[in-house]
Amino acid sequence: MIKCTSDSHPSLYYRWLMICRAKCGVCQDWKRSFSLFANWSIGFGYREDLECLIERADKSKPYSHYNCRIKIKGQRNRRYHRASSLYAVWSGMKRRCLDTDDAKYPLLCDAWLSLVSFETWALANGYEKGLRLDRLDSKEGYYPDNCRWTTVAERRRNKRTTRWVLLDGEKLCFSDAADKLGIDKANITRWFSSRKVPTKYAARIELVV
Repeated sequence: MIKCTSDSHPSLYYRWLMICRAKCGVCQDWKRSFSLFANWSIGFGYREDLECLIERADKSKPYSHYNCRIKIKGQRNRRYHRASSLYAVWSGMKRRCLDTDDAKYPLLCDAWLSLVSFETWALANGYEKGLRLDRLDSKEGYYPDNCRWTTVAERRRNKRTTRWVLLDGEKLCFSDAADKLGIDKANITRWFSSRKVPTKYAARIELVV
């Protein structure tokens, strides 16, 4: 996170004070911390040397990172739905990587500390609302060459804790194997927990250790 103060970003600090006093209200994160507000603003393109406005998408709702955009005079407006959903992905990724001293948590590349940099990569690499950010190698960190956009089902298959079976010689996760057999996933989990596979399936399925 960039360290922001009233001295380093005077005009942005003034806007923060005005937003905190607005009758429409402001989200608790922004009200509590100028630094959080400033990092969001800078990440979405706010510049001290340009004429910038911070606008709400829905005028009936308070100021928040989900409901606001940076509008720079003379430039095209950013799209709200992409900004809000991508901000949620980006902030969640940063929180997972940075808000802990635990060495087992994944690393985050320097470029993606900037929301603009992350958004540029996301939109150039197939981002659509509803997709999840997934690491190709779950043992590595978050950086462009190790990340992709996937559906929930695809992400589930790539988890470290995913368990696999061989069904008719094909390697499948429990969920996909259950779908192929037309049964509930819980059945497969129970078979291998008790080590008792029904006779009708025993010749077709085995656990991958």
